[in-house]
Amino acid sequence: MLSTQIVRKGLKMRSSAISMARRELQKNPPITIGWHLKKGVSTEVLRYHTDQDGRVKYREISTSTAKGQKFLPIARRNAELRKLIRDLKNEVQSLLDMFMIEQEADSNPSPDEAVRTGRFSYEEWCALEELNDMSIPNGYRHGRRIFRSKSEMLIAQILEELGLPYKYEPVIQVIGNQRWPDFAVYCPEIGRYFFIEHLGMMGKTSYRMDNLEKLEAYEKASIRDGVDILYTMEFVKGGFNTLAVKGKILGLLLAQA
Repeated sequence: MLSTQIVRKGLKMRSSAISMARRELQKNPPITIGWHLKKGVSTEVLRYHTDQDGRVKYREISTSTAKGQKFLPIARRNAELRKLIRDLKNEVQSLLDMFMIEQEADSNPSPDEAVRTGRFSYEEWCALEELNDMSIPNGYRHGRRIFRSKSEMLIAQILEELGLPYKYEPVIQVIGNQRWPDFAVYCPEIGRYFFIEHLGMMGKTSYRMDNLEKLEAYEKASIRDGVDILYTMEFVKGGFNTLAVKGKILGLLLAQA
């Protein structure tokens, strides 16, 4: 059985490698390789995005053009980095599984150890992979990310102001289904992370009903409201209150501290 020390070292090395790959990916232009199907003919294309008045517009160029040939090496490198990150994440998950088996063999783990390595731990947060959807229509760019709404971008800015590292749209499994809550936020002071799910159109009945199943799934998965996940809501357009959202985040942290 692998010792705890070896598992932690392996996690640290892979987390460091993931961070390095992500930093390189962030520096590169967000260009991806794809295929465009027209009249039954597939053409290899590069996909990228341009900012116009704070909004993101989607573009495609053929790899057979001079411009396409110029940016093709960047697109290939981006694909390599994404694959590297996925592979490292799988290795991290394997190590976490080994660690959990070892933890189960220990009938009396210390409380501190459970906080650092159990559910919602830093190690688990490091293993989360962002959806990284760069094709969001009419998105809002902030830093290296494109947010689906202005309110989500404002939440990101609040987290940065509070000094809380976050991941946008982390991919998780909930009751056998893949989901991506808006944020996974790690707080070093409490040694764990939590999710934020922003519900931006609660004034619409259809929107509320569409999100009901998702909220019930979180509850069934024991993702506790106010502890493991924080819900922020808007009932009217433009009803985002920065101070109120900041207060809710601080309240959750203080309660757990």
